[in-house]
Amino acid sequence: GLTAVLGGRESSFAVEYPCNGPEVERWFVLQATPLVGSHPGMVVAHFDVSEMRRMEAKLRQWADAFEHCAHGIALGVPSTNRVLTCNPAFARMRGLSVEEIAGQPILSVYDPGDHDVVRAGVAEADRVGQVRYLGELLTDWEIPIVRPVGGHAIFLDARRFYPHLPPAQFPAQPLAAELYLD
Repeated sequence: GLTAVLGGRESSFAVEYPCNGPEVERWFVLQATPLVGSHPGMVVAHFDVSEMRRMEAKLRQWADAFEHCAHGIALGVPSTNRVLTCNPAFARMRGLSVEEIAGQPILSVYDPGDHDVVRAGVAEADRVGQVRYLGELLTDWEIPIVRPVGGHAIFLDARRFYPHLPPAQFPAQPLAAELYLD
């Protein structure tokens, strides 16, 4: 850790640790980097990542609710007419796995007799702006997103998830993977 940075064996060191108060849970990241030049020493900084940890917990809570909901839920992309993902209950209702459904044309996972109803539902979701609606839901759930909401995507506000990192080091793929894993 710190000794390795001071000894020149490591170029940096970082550790996250809890530092709870009597009424609030808090987390911090300690980062250490050596001084540049002929002076020995290092710069040690502490960053409060409590808000990021709370937001990650909320994301896990909503991901768990989606995953374990007894009602079938499928998320589709009207512009491509494909299923983005679904929860296990929806997959069971269709006699398929989540993996088999993801990426399929929306109508292909429904009985032909239901196609008109599904088309009407997709058109309505598209008409009212499902992306805008999702943005409002995420905001209500206090999950930070970039505003304004786009016409085809929602972007999480990485600066609020990772306030201790410079923008060039935002871990987009690990964050996205964590959302899917949870």
